[in-house]
Amino acid sequence: MNLKRNCLKFCTIISLCTAICCCGNIGPPRIPRKTLPSPVSDLKGKLLCDKIVLTWTRPFTNTDGTVLNTVERLDLFRSIQLPSSDTGKSKTGESEKPQAKESGYLKEDSQIPSDESDVNRNDETTQPESSMKNEENTDLEGIQDDSDPDQKIFENQLSKKSKYFNLNRKKIFSFDKKQIREILKIRDTFQYIDDGEDLTKEIISESDREHRFFNGYRYQYSLEVYGKGKQVNRTSKIETVTFVLVPAQVQNLTVKAIGPKAYLSWDPVSTDCNGDEINNFTGYNVYRSTSPDSFLDKPVNSEPLEESIFIDEKIQFDTEYYYIVRAQVKTAAMESDNSKPVSIFISDIFPPAPPIGFTLIKAVDRINLVWKPNEELDVAGYNIYRSELPGRGYVKINDVLIERSFFSDMSIKKGITYYYVITSVDQAEIPNESSYSTEISATIR
Repeated sequence: MNLKRNCLKFCTIISLCTAICCCGNIGPPRIPRKTLPSPVSDLKGKLLCDKIVLTWTRPFTNTDGTVLNTVERLDLFRSIQLPSSDTGKSKTGESEKPQAKESGYLKEDSQIPSDESDVNRNDETTQPESSMKNEENTDLEGIQDDSDPDQKIFENQLSKKSKYFNLNRKKIFSFDKKQIREILKIRDTFQYIDDGEDLTKEIISESDREHRFFNGYRYQYSLEVYGKGKQVNRTSKIETVTFVLVPAQVQNLTVKAIGPKAYLSWDPVSTDCNGDEINNFTGYNVYRSTSPDSFLDKPVNSEPLEESIFIDEKIQFDTEYYYIVRAQVKTAAMESDNSKPVSIFISDIFPPAPPIGFTLIKAVDRINLVWKPNEELDVAGYNIYRSELPGRGYVKINDVLIERSFFSDMSIKKGITYYYVITSVDQAEIPNESSYSTEISATIR
């Protein structure tokens, strides 16, 4: 009897478990959804003499919008393209597309779309299909250095490797989980300085050249982000940097006040950043800012300066200005690194010019004074001075500053000769007053 009861209980439990496990929609099992990290969207690069500096921030979300808590690995890739005559150049020498967005020195190329079928791709030499294109490899005038023997060797060996010059995509550095964690403790931005040393080690083993990149060559960079389980999305946006040896940094920049103007001077630049004689030098550009850490992209001068001096007349008083100077070469209008900034603060201690065209019109009971308004933009008004003696003893007769160029003196007596002068006053914190105008006189009979 007990055995029957126990068997019944056992069967009941099995039936309940089966019912619970089998309830719900009937159908084939679903494949777990793969959560992919978002690709890096802000990869930027700029030239630092004979090196290329790359910066970016790691993504904080997955492609489905969920939080990306862990980045297992960041892989940085580089590919090379020879100069091409159909490649656009911005003023800083990078390849450019009309719709590209300007960012610092470089232009940002469009993002390569995500492809989930390529999630676990580990082939470091795989190329995006968009790069499977043979370009006409002609010299880019003013950039490519035909006299460089190492460059000729490089071209020959590169062309033997592949008929497509942009297929040699290669991983040049990998940040592991520990390195990523240590960097994020300090800052959100990653930085990698590519000196191109691996290029000469692999392709030009006998080279003793000081710099590893070649003038006019385009170096393309991209990143891959590995999330949990080493799930990787398609590559990031591609950042392209065209390498050009820039002039050496401007040295000994100084600034001083000459009246209400800022006078800048610096040592002439005659070499590039490697110390060699500079080619196709254009001139200098001066940049101004009210902050030492941020300068506008547009220089103060309209054209590159041939001489190592500049006078800035378009400044405001009682404002601190910061200046840097960059040397420029003709090739893609590439510039040197910033000079050390200098600053100047010019207090407004300069009075406006005295008014001109001072004249009077006599009436029965008053003397009307008129003059031409000053051309200075910072003139706040005028003061009228009167005396009964010529050339001396003037007393101000207006209670408040006169803002118009007209004044009627009604506090006069008939038969007395009055002598008048006028001054202009500016808007400085401590107002500056001009010298006296030409004296005029009148007598009411």
